[in-house]
Amino acid sequence: MTRTKILQIIEDGFKGAPYPGDDKLAYRAVVANAACRDECDYVAAYFKGKSCKDVTLEDLHAHYEGPITACLSFMSPEAFRYYLPAFMRMAISEGEWAADFAETTTFALTPPHYDPRLEAIPPRETSEALARRLEWWKICVSVFSMAEGKAILAYLNYLADQLEGPDREICFPKEALAYWADRTGK
Repeated sequence: MTRTKILQIIEDGFKGAPYPGDDKLAYRAVVANAACRDECDYVAAYFKGKSCKDVTLEDLHAHYEGPITACLSFMSPEAFRYYLPAFMRMAISEGEWAADFAETTTFALTPPHYDPRLEAIPPRETSEALARRLEWWKICVSVFSMAEGKAILAYLNYLADQLEGPDREICFPKEALAYWADRTGK
């Protein structure tokens, strides 16, 4: 599949996604600490009134106050649905940040699960953080239509075909592809 074709599939799949509204950009329900509250504030400020098509790597670098690869994790389900296509577009771009956005989007589309790399975090905090992330994730993915789910699956398949070596290992958890294939009946 070509880059042009996957971009068209993403655009077609998400064409009905509505703007979430200025008051539904950040998801504060899972926020546990001050740093996360700041991230929610950054999301609310940057994305307010912004069209999905206006979100670009250049604009994020110039105007987003927090780490640009963290945006999706602090969005409301409605904002996640609306802005995900922008992040998918950036992930399949040919720029230096493409692998970072591939990892970010794939992480956001993967069912949360325990990761042994988190062993350094005390178990209680790890399980609470995982429970909050799982709650957010289930709510977020519940808002996607079948067309959007199929666009997500096509995007993940495209990434699987394009990424090689360490980028593939980091950016492409098999759980994401399995979940979206099952969800869309593919």
